[in-house]
Amino acid sequence: MALLNTRSLVNKSFVVNDFFLASRLDVLFLTETWIRPGESSSFSELLPLDCAFFNSPRTAGRGGGLASVFRSKFRVRQLPPALHSSFEVQLLELSGSSRTLCAVVYRPPKRNKDFIREFADLLGIIFLSYDRVLICGDFNIHICCEEDLLAKDFLALIDSFNITQWVRKSTHIKGHMLDLVLSYGLDICITDINDAGISDHFPVIFDVQSCNMELNSEGPPSLSRPINSEAVALFSAAFANSFCYEDISNAPLSVDGVVNSFISICTSILDTVAPVKIRRRKTSRQPWLNESILALRRECRRAERRWKKDQLQVSLDILHMSRSKFQKAAKMAKTSFLSNIIANNSHNPRVLFKIFNSVVNPCSDVSMGASPALCEKFLNFWI
Repeated sequence: MALLNTRSLVNKSFVVNDFFLASRLDVLFLTETWIRPGESSSFSELLPLDCAFFNSPRTAGRGGGLASVFRSKFRVRQLPPALHSSFEVQLLELSGSSRTLCAVVYRPPKRNKDFIREFADLLGIIFLSYDRVLICGDFNIHICCEEDLLAKDFLALIDSFNITQWVRKSTHIKGHMLDLVLSYGLDICITDINDAGISDHFPVIFDVQSCNMELNSEGPPSLSRPINSEAVALFSAAFANSFCYEDISNAPLSVDGVVNSFISICTSILDTVAPVKIRRRKTSRQPWLNESILALRRECRRAERRWKKDQLQVSLDILHMSRSKFQKAAKMAKTSFLSNIIANNSHNPRVLFKIFNSVVNPCSDVSMGASPALCEKFLNFWI
């Protein structure tokens, strides 16, 4: 898992996609997406092929916004939003051996006297229903400053709920710990906090060691036998050596016994010359990713490794430039790819609808789960 303040996902969608894949993440929590209600095209650029997302944009004003990206194999549902004046929150329930509540939080930097009270109310509601809680986000609280009054009140609040705060390093270029990972009933291991050149916040990568997430059913595995000319020749030779008609005809067997013996011999030979194999699912590459885009992505990763090694300002500047160059080139490549498809299929409404739907609805349907609020919403729609 990872937590990242993107400070505008629109301008970094392909960069965040590369970060997700390079870090081999299963879940990514995003703050400050700056995506307005009704917009989702940035997620068509961000999402890998086997992922889904939940988006919680700020309903009024500019900035803010929360999102969560996760592998489609996990069972995750979004809970009804909790509205607070001093911070934004996205609530997710992760199914597993025991339900886990995940809260993604963004608190604007402007001081609000109601934050401690409202956050305490949220914790009280959460802890009534869940024994395992993960809270992460950009709190904009300088908890590293011992004299900060808000930090003191916040640390006292989470201590009163027996919540553990796991981040111990700076998560911002100015040296403050603003992005936090909190948990109750879960063991967290922070694996990396370093400047990735994506924004002025550092991504926080961590493992949840005691959260067994339930997987969606993917159906039975695909099995196959590699039958080719060589397997046929081997089968014929083995069958000739192991099957004797006279032995079968002289044996005191019924018709069913002879058939079963024949099937047993054939199956044994097949398992030897052409054993059953599980057909692995192939991961296809995005069709618009040409060689020039892949070369730019490799350049970004080389620049990131160089920056992590020497920590020089010039290396960081090169990383930022390579990230920006990759983002612009990838966006142009995808735009050109989709434009060509639309131009070549201008009289094919099925293809046009499919392309349009892939942009405005970039992931497969995610089960919303049953809840009284959802039932009430469904009822009101038809009344």
